[in-house]
Amino acid sequence: MDRFFLFISRMNSVILLLLLIGGGLVLGVKLWSTTATPLPLVKQSASDEGKRLRLEEAEKVGDTDTYYAVLVSDADTKFISSGPYGRVGRNILFIQNGAGSASWLFPANAQILRKIKPLPEAKDAQTPSSPKALYMEVVSADTDGDGGMGWSDAIDIAFTKPDGTQFTKTLAGVSRVLAFDTAIENEMRIIYQIGTELWQGQISLDDFKLLSSQRVAAVPESL
Repeated sequence: MDRFFLFISRMNSVILLLLLIGGGLVLGVKLWSTTATPLPLVKQSASDEGKRLRLEEAEKVGDTDTYYAVLVSDADTKFISSGPYGRVGRNILFIQNGAGSASWLFPANAQILRKIKPLPEAKDAQTPSSPKALYMEVVSADTDGDGGMGWSDAIDIAFTKPDGTQFTKTLAGVSRVLAFDTAIENEMRIIYQIGTELWQGQISLDDFKLLSSQRVAAVPESL
């Protein structure tokens, strides 16, 4: 009889030991799964700080020795997806080829550059231009009050010299630019909209001053 109870006691000890080992293995698997499985990444909104920035490939400014590289943010998905622009520039780095120098256009990266173009433009791909300026459309504030900067916000029309100097905002509060050309030497003709008014203007490419502007039409907002 004593042997029987001794056998039962030993069996209980073995069963208890197996239960403890099994529980430890289950707990270990759960802990390992929790620490080893990565959490899904949360997509940043366009208004979040700490966005990842990167430089695009540098582009040569006509036949000059200057290159410019646009600093872009891939997190500005709202601006890209809800407007006609394929990239969102935050700043421009001007690089003087062979001079060992480079400089940023802006001291910070808060604005949005939605268009950058050397003027006058090259007549064809085989003939580089001798640009007098870089034209750009700059979004610098949330003018429509939706909580972030996007394609529906008003823009500033700005210029720099080909090497990035003499940055000048010539027009402010522009709703959109319909067209521009440089058919007149050293001047830019521009058609633009401010609110419900259509304007025409002429801008000097020497000092970026507005030479003339006139309201030409009213733009209806609804049928």
